[in-house]
Amino acid sequence: GGSGALGVGGDEVETEDLCCPISLAVMSDPVTAMDGHTYERANIEEWLETHSTSPMTNAQLPSKMLIPNHRMRAIISTVLDKRRRTP
Repeated sequence: GGSGALGVGGDEVETEDLCCPISLAVMSDPVTAMDGHTYERANIEEWLETHSTSPMTNAQLPSKMLIPNHRMRAIISTVLDKRRRTP
């Protein structure tokens, strides 16, 4: 892995994998949209106010339902915790 990679449970996680594709910032409240992609809740909610398409693929979404991504939240928490403890 590159300089942005950290190990989590035996896997290396790239920092960009933890970022919202809309804001490019690390997510704190990750949710999965009906396109299967994970976004920061506030960013995708704002997008869905004026769009009914995926910001990643531009395909029509079957629903604007958002599902909390607990696994991604746990991974982000672990990575940020490791980063705080690493000199």
